[in-house]
Amino acid sequence: MSTTVLRRSKIVFILSLLFILSVLTAPSFADRGDPVVVVSHAVDGSAVHVTVKNNSRQHQVVDVFVDAVVGSSAVRGFTPVSVFPGATGTTVVGFSDVVESVDQAGIIDDGHPQ
Repeated sequence: MSTTVLRRSKIVFILSLLFILSVLTAPSFADRGDPVVVVSHAVDGSAVHVTVKNNSRQHQVVDVFVDAVVGSSAVRGFTPVSVFPGATGTTVVGFSDVVESVDQAGIIDDGHPQ
């Protein structure tokens, strides 16, 4: 056998081994569940700060919604947020008056709240 054939076979073997190891090892990000989840929310006057976490391996752009009581009326506000893989981001949902309480904060997925 020539040295070229031996080198190629070693390279193929090493690449195959790396591929197998990459498939068998645990991923650093969750592959199941919702790709983006709400971690927390906080009221600040007429604004609600919503923190989200991207659990996927891809950049995500999602709509965040907040169901709140503003001026004794139940209202829903929403805003888009962009989050890189594995990152946490905070966005602000603003309202026209002081927020009295927050009933729910979540992600709108395909038009349906999660």
